[in-house]
Amino acid sequence: SKQFRNIAANLNKSLAFVVLNKLNRFIKTYKDPLPTENHSNVIYKICCENCTASYVEQTCRQLTTRVKEHKSNINKPYESLSVISQHRLKGHEFKWNKKILDKDSSYLRRIISEMIHI
Repeated sequence: SKQFRNIAANLNKSLAFVVLNKLNRFIKTYKDPLPTENHSNVIYKICCENCTASYVEQTCRQLTTRVKEHKSNINKPYESLSVISQHRLKGHEFKWNKKILDKDSSYLRRIISEMIHI
């Protein structure tokens, strides 16, 4: 490196030396992935156990919060029941394991993605 520095000085140029083998190239720290229930800004799907019906919806909240609302909605008056609750009252039950179809922080793009997945 001293020889290169002398040659560069004779040419009125300067050199910058870079260390290629840095420790951060070999040691990576990764975050643990979030459980599916903790994801937000998602388009998700819940399937019926008894037939081929499925429910697709978008939410900006955590998925676990939204699913709890679906489960407790069946206790409301019939006029304000969700589609899932109305289906459950017909003797069907849903598989509460959710499948995330898409993820986007933009409300408009989530709505479009929801329409595409329906």
